[in-house]
Amino acid sequence: MRLGIKEIHPVLPVQDVAEALRFYTEVLGFKILFQDNEFEPRYAGVRLEKVEIHLQWHDDTEWDYPVDRPLIRILCDDPDRVYARIRTVSGVESLAPPTDTSWGTRDLGLYDDYGNGIIFYRNIKNG
Repeated sequence: MRLGIKEIHPVLPVQDVAEALRFYTEVLGFKILFQDNEFEPRYAGVRLEKVEIHLQWHDDTEWDYPVDRPLIRILCDDPDRVYARIRTVSGVESLAPPTDTSWGTRDLGLYDDYGNGIIFYRNIKNG
C-alpha cells in the first residue's frame, strides 16, 4: 500500500531563532518561508530548493545537560560548490573541505551555531 509520503521537514532546536535564521539565510543561502513573529520569532521555516527546515526555540536550560543534537543529511549535486559558497559568504576559514567516504559519498559536514549537524552530500559510487 502506497502511503503518499512527500517530504520531510526536520525541526531543529535553537536558542535564538532570529540568529539561526541569519545563519541559514546568509551563510547557507536558504530563504525564509515563515516565522511566527517578525521581531522575536520562536518558530520559523526556511527552504533551499527542495529542502525545508524548521527552527524552534528552546530554553537555555535545555543546553545545561549533555544531549545529542540532530544531524541531517542533505543530498545535493555538488558539496564542493556548497563549500565554496559557505567560505565566500561567511569567511569561515576552519571549515574542512568535502571528503570522500568509504561508503561511497562525498560529504561536507558542518554545525550550525547550536550544534545541529548538517551534512551536504552526493553519491559517488555507481549502483
